[in-house]
Amino acid sequence: MCNMKNWLLYIGLFVVNSLIINISEGAAYAPSSPSVDSLNALARVDTLSFYERIKISEKAYSLAESQSYYSGQYQAAVMAGMCHVALSEFEEALSYFQRAYGLGEQMQDLSAVAEARFHLGEVYYYLQNLPQAKAAFEEALAQFEDLDSTRWIGVIKNGIGIIWYAEGEKEKGAELYQEAYEILSKNNYELDAQGPLNNLADHFFHEKKIEQAQQYFEKVLTIDRKYKSVFGESLSLLNLAWCYRWKKNYDRAIQLIQESLAISEKESIKQHQALGYSELSITFKEKGDFENALVYAEKYQKFHELMDQEKNEAKLANVMIQFETEQAEKELAELKNSKKLEQIYALSILGAAGLMLIVAFLLFSRNRVQRRLAETELQKQALLSEQLQQQLNSKKQDLTNLALDISRKNSFATKIHDRLQDLVKVNDPTERKKGIQALSRIVSNHLRLNEDAQEFQVNIETVNHDFFNKLDQQFEGLTTNDKHLCGLIRLNLSSKDIAAIKNISTKSVEMGRYRLRKKLSLTPDEDLAEFLQNFA
Repeated sequence: MCNMKNWLLYIGLFVVNSLIINISEGAAYAPSSPSVDSLNALARVDTLSFYERIKISEKAYSLAESQSYYSGQYQAAVMAGMCHVALSEFEEALSYFQRAYGLGEQMQDLSAVAEARFHLGEVYYYLQNLPQAKAAFEEALAQFEDLDSTRWIGVIKNGIGIIWYAEGEKEKGAELYQEAYEILSKNNYELDAQGPLNNLADHFFHEKKIEQAQQYFEKVLTIDRKYKSVFGESLSLLNLAWCYRWKKNYDRAIQLIQESLAISEKESIKQHQALGYSELSITFKEKGDFENALVYAEKYQKFHELMDQEKNEAKLANVMIQFETEQAEKELAELKNSKKLEQIYALSILGAAGLMLIVAFLLFSRNRVQRRLAETELQKQALLSEQLQQQLNSKKQDLTNLALDISRKNSFATKIHDRLQDLVKVNDPTERKKGIQALSRIVSNHLRLNEDAQEFQVNIETVNHDFFNKLDQQFEGLTTNDKHLCGLIRLNLSSKDIAAIKNISTKSVEMGRYRLRKKLSLTPDEDLAEFLQNFA
């Protein structure tokens, strides 16, 4: 059966899913990133497991951080924190909410700061630190009252009511639930009103006013089904089953639990599966059907052990990643030390060579020594020149391949973003789930666009350094963009590929080519790419 702790989490998930976008629209920092926004949208899909959503959020956070896209980081941190709360991983959740709080202050976004305070209060509540939880909620409430945010005022009053209830002030807590429900329902925040509705039902149940509790639970279930929330529906069915079990209507209770299990098993909502097996075992036992009670008790035990195993495996994976990272850093440090030894060895060899030259100078005539030294130096220079040319040719080829790869990745990211926008409009839950699962399997392989772009920019500057200098010497008035365009054209890239790399339209590239031809004083018969390749 869902208790108040679970419901506080439940209302938090619903609220943030719909409010995060508003926060990001107000931040005046780096422009939005389709890749980050798509990942954050995917992480908000409640049909995915919490472990999957955490992984997606972590990828979104890392990518947003590399792009200085603070609101994207904020969204990812909040979602990762909420998923860790759902898995009872409170230390990890606290870390993410603290990051979110810092990002909110960095963006100077009062709404983001207040929301992060609210989530910190949630975690303190789960950690049984009720005074700190209440202080965080009250600070968040004061900030949202200053912002005149009716929705958040209702949500946080519900949270404060939970604290009062946990402290034994049950009537005061129930009054706040009622106040929160009236604020949210009167302002048409139907989804958010589920929180205080459920808590009121819970209050009536513990006061043994079962009929009233059942009426409130049924209202919540109606809202869940209206908004096609499979997570909420499976939870509400368990809540209703609790009421029927208390009234000794065991058959109806079993039917409701089985309906909940059908949803949670299909959608892999593991915490509700475990709860369902436990409730069935208890209900069959009270009914006197000890055989089925034992069957579901064993199912619950096995499933609970499996969940613990998965949790431990996830923690072990994180430990292994940290260990491998530390090992890699250690090996890198050792490699640096070995390079220093090589340098010392090389200097020693050079010193010995110097002594040999002195001996040679004493043994042979000055002119003969100078002639031989000159010949050796020329050979070295020729060999070095050849090596540098080979490296340059190799880097040019790598650069061309990298440019084309970036083009494909940028195009891919745009398509994924467009498809996600289309999926938002799909009303059929089955079709929507199929589309999301298909995207989820492929999107994680295409997240290194920014790193590739940075590497590409460095390589462009390296390969074309002399080429850019020659352009400056012969042609006046060339801008940095003009020279970069010359470098890309010189790689035989099409206008479409260049547009994808620079994140501009193909038409803009064609206009840039036209202006470039004029600045280079080319005739209509001269090919721009051929001219730039020969010019080098």
